[in-house]
Amino acid sequence: MTTSDDIRDVKRPYRKKAFQTGYSQAGNAVHNPAYGSGTVQTTPTTYRGPAQVVRPGVDPRTYVRPVAGGAGYNYPLDGSNYPWSITPKPDSSNVIQRQLVTFSALDSETGGVVTANSGLLDLYYVDVAVVNVAAGAVGDNSWHAPPAAVTGLEAVARALTGSVIPYGPPQVPSDTTNMSAQPQASTSPYPNTPATTTGVSGTIQNRSTGELYQIIGFGHTQATTTAGITYQIWVDGTLLMEWVDFQWAPVSPQNDMWRFECPITTESQIVLRVINRTGGTINTGTCEASFFGWSEQRDGYTDMATQKLENV
Repeated sequence: MTTSDDIRDVKRPYRKKAFQTGYSQAGNAVHNPAYGSGTVQTTPTTYRGPAQVVRPGVDPRTYVRPVAGGAGYNYPLDGSNYPWSITPKPDSSNVIQRQLVTFSALDSETGGVVTANSGLLDLYYVDVAVVNVAAGAVGDNSWHAPPAAVTGLEAVARALTGSVIPYGPPQVPSDTTNMSAQPQASTSPYPNTPATTTGVSGTIQNRSTGELYQIIGFGHTQATTTAGITYQIWVDGTLLMEWVDFQWAPVSPQNDMWRFECPITTESQIVLRVINRTGGTINTGTCEASFFGWSEQRDGYTDMATQKLENV
């Protein structure tokens, strides 16, 4: 060190000598442990593992695990960051229904009388694909047992009559169970009654009130190439969409099926209806359709963007 340097040190004893060295200016922060996970960055270039910035129990749980919520996740969802309504919840199940109608074997109903193998007559309709949320329900109110069958239901063509929507919306068929009386030997379920009762008997309706379906995919085949076929999608007794003489999307493969941007919330039933206005009977070929999506438990919760409440 020269004499001039010694003089400079005397005049500026507090100058920062570190800026004149070749050492890295990285501070001690690179050695501090990350919050929560306990993993440590030992050197500026070496890591023992990924650090978890979000601290469980301190920061919002929405960012700890990307799920839509459900059982055990009773907290408001941030819908501004992700549309949770289009994502299955952790307790969801797959829903898929694929049905095929062969017109040569299709029966028709007129005035309560079912005619076997009549085909789809002119100015008649048939509900090809039906998905019911209700437990145990098969088909809809237009499905009947075949004339020669003892058990089982099938799609039956019915006539268009009246005006506006004359044939009416599809309905979930009645599904009831007889409940027999169960005597109570010692405990009465009713107040101010004797200890022994005869029980309660009657008919109960089988329904699934705590569930709904989110339908996200759909596909169908054309009933015929002859002009005059109308296709309709009904949801919970309300006409959702209608189109004429073209295939909306194929039944398979799944990647080619139509995807709804927002899933169709189905509380009771979703139906594909085919109407014949060709001027003649369709008794050849088939019509196939498929719906798919997922199930959700119907509860009452509030989203940041939307609100869903149980509709009993």
